[in-house]
Formats: sequence, C-alpha cells, structure tokens
Amino acid sequence: FPTRRSSDLDMQISVFPNPVSENLNINFNTTRDEKIIVQVINTLGQTMKFIDLGIVPAGTNTKTLNTYDIPHGIYCLKVSGNDFQKNLSVVIAK
Repeated sequence: FPTRRSSDLDMQISVFPNPVSENLNINFNTTRDEKIIVQVINTLGQTMKFIDLGIVPAGTNTKTLNTYDIPHGIYCLKVSGNDFQKNLSVVIAK
C-alpha cells in the first residue's frame, strides 16, 4: 500500500482564479518553514515555468504567479517542498 508522509497531510494548497488569464494566486499552509518550488508543467511533461520561492515561513502564505508568458491550455501546477509534493490542475485562458 502506498504510504503518505506526515507532511503531505499537513500541506494545504489552493489556487484562484482557475481558470486564470494573467495572475494566479497560490495559497498554501505549512506547519514549519519550508523551501518551496513551484512549476507549471504542460501536458507533454515540459516545464513551462519554474519558480524557487526559497524558504517560506510556517503558516499561511500567498504567492502570485504571472501566467502572461504561458500559452492557454491545461497545466499541472506542481508545488514541492523539502519532503512533499502536491499537484493541481490549472487552466490558463487568454
């Protein structure tokens, strides 16, 4: 059976608006300071955008991702930290 790391259960992520035309807000909540990396990946598995947010403080955080340079379509938003990874579907509509 697959196992989940405790931090996977602790990490909460939401995005809005979705679909997005320009600025995507990423809300996430961590129980400790975490190094956070955000990637936007297309349906071919290519990374369209890679952002290293560095160490973010424990608690609720909001970061804005500008999508102006990404073509319209359906993408996977991958948010990862020291020992977790979450994937969300995002629609970019121009």
